[in-house]
Amino acid sequence: MCAMERIGEMTSAGAREYLTFRLDQEEYGIDILKVQEIRGYEPPTRIANAPNFIKGVVNLRGTIVPIVDMRLKFNCSKAEYDSFTVVIILNLHSRIVGIVVDSVSDVMELPPESLKAAPDVDSVIDGDAVLGLGSLGDRMLILLDIEKLMSGVDMALAPDVVLKPLSLSFDVVDSMALVRTEVRPNAAVRLPVGGASDAGGADMQGREFAWTDADFDRVQALIYQRAGISLHDGKHAMVYSRLSRRLRDTGYQSFKDYLGWLETHDGPEWQEFVNALTTNLTSFFREQHHFEIFASHLKSRPAGTAWRVWCNAASTGEEPYSIIMTALEALGPQANLTLTASDIDSKVLASAAQGVYRLEGLKGVNEERIQRFFLRGKGGNAGMARVKPELQRMIEFISVNLIRDDWPFRQPFDVVFCRNVMIYFDAPTQRKVLERIHRVMAPGGLLFVGHAENFSESRDLFVLKGKTVYERR
Repeated sequence: MCAMERIGEMTSAGAREYLTFRLDQEEYGIDILKVQEIRGYEPPTRIANAPNFIKGVVNLRGTIVPIVDMRLKFNCSKAEYDSFTVVIILNLHSRIVGIVVDSVSDVMELPPESLKAAPDVDSVIDGDAVLGLGSLGDRMLILLDIEKLMSGVDMALAPDVVLKPLSLSFDVVDSMALVRTEVRPNAAVRLPVGGASDAGGADMQGREFAWTDADFDRVQALIYQRAGISLHDGKHAMVYSRLSRRLRDTGYQSFKDYLGWLETHDGPEWQEFVNALTTNLTSFFREQHHFEIFASHLKSRPAGTAWRVWCNAASTGEEPYSIIMTALEALGPQANLTLTASDIDSKVLASAAQGVYRLEGLKGVNEERIQRFFLRGKGGNAGMARVKPELQRMIEFISVNLIRDDWPFRQPFDVVFCRNVMIYFDAPTQRKVLERIHRVMAPGGLLFVGHAENFSESRDLFVLKGKTVYERR
């Protein structure tokens, strides 16, 4: 596909969101839907005979993830890893890959009119992996097809070959498949893109705002007090990139002044602060086995039984709508079920309530479900889908802070989905939240948790019933 055809395809799909990151003096954008999470850099386990840009592998909650240094892949000058260095974890057709970048900037929505074809020049980046250029204000992004880039011949993420690590302290290596091949010799210079470098007002590190360990310590304390979130020291880059937007929006010139003002006021900016630091990556029917167990549980009681369900990390709505679709399939269109969907982030809740998604974002939804539960967009909304009103009517979206003891519930829940939330809390906070969840559940109710969460220390409250599924005592 030529450059103009790629741009035509992108513009016809409407506005898209891109996660932006920096390498050297350039800024790049990748489809936010490909991003699973963002982590601080930690030294990976080396792999014998791998290309120099593949730094090794890390064990990410039982999955072996190859780590690619994008500076080395793009033939940039080598940089020292510091507290701003981050790893973007990508989910590429069920293959997990991590890329090391200098820093993450923000998530940017690019309207179709801001896109243009990339210049036809020699580059260390395979031309097929460059979607085009995107501009917004004085910023210019190189938009990458990250999936194509990670499957080039020099990467060869082939499913039938596994490189053996030099020394692994864990067992699983089958999920990582890498094979060494020769890099194509069409190298020259990077794409010449202007407008991406920092303008005046940057600190000595070339960043827009000065950032110190003391600033990070204050953020750690504030978000813990406000939301119970425990930020580990590897989150410097994420915190800087996300809160930089708050400084721009509020007009503050330093983190010190912004945080000082925040500590002495109790207004709407606190919600913006929390929104900026919460992670909202999700997908439809994530951890499929949970929905199978949920469907069986619903069928285990007599027809017409009333069900009360709570999803307390609703994010942008994929999880609560997956719950409702499962319930309608299990119980039929007259399902006597109500779902409360909550989150601490007010912005994602508003998005969830709208129930509008890109068709390409419905990865976990088969065509039969799309036909049954969604309305396809037409004309200017082509490429989009909206959840049918009958699903939306079954859900109440509300804001709930899990660490506060002011939950508005009066009737007990039969099922609670609390998935991939507790991993952000320390052990004492986890226990407090579990005790509160226990209080608002009916005896025998099911609690679904994330694949990296284990509450065996709270056997007095919940008993394990299956893979990451607990029953309320």
